[in-house]
Amino acid sequence: MLQIIKIEEANYKKYCNLDIVAFSCAKGGACGDGGGVCIIDANGQIYYTNYIRNIEYDHLLEVVPILKYCKFTLFDHEAPEGWISKYMGLGNHLTIKSIYSEPFKAEMEKRGITDPCYLFQRWSGMILTILNQTHSDVTMNQIWEELKKQEGTIDK
Repeated sequence: MLQIIKIEEANYKKYCNLDIVAFSCAKGGACGDGGGVCIIDANGQIYYTNYIRNIEYDHLLEVVPILKYCKFTLFDHEAPEGWISKYMGLGNHLTIKSIYSEPFKAEMEKRGITDPCYLFQRWSGMILTILNQTHSDVTMNQIWEELKKQEGTIDK
């Protein structure tokens, strides 16, 4: 079963030392989940938060410190040294540790993804594949659905 840990104001301090491999960040107003941040750590654990609904932005920066040094705009995306950034379109950004850059490119080729816009739904499964974890085909929609199940807002 897919297990996602939701990070909120009440629990964020427990997650300030994650070994983050990759994370997506949707700007406020982005298509999909404005303010949504999905994180995958080195153990393949998926975390989710939303800096509009679940956590103050300053507290998000404690959980994802590298975010302080990322530049995400509608037309630009930059990550600091040691990280790569991919713009997935419509206000959605992906940031990956550089040591996973080549395996990620290879996984993109293997899956026939040539346009980063197609990463939006699929990046999480690709990272899990690189980390040799289960759920290698998980999509963002499945992550959102699982969160709803965990919160009891839809039937399990």
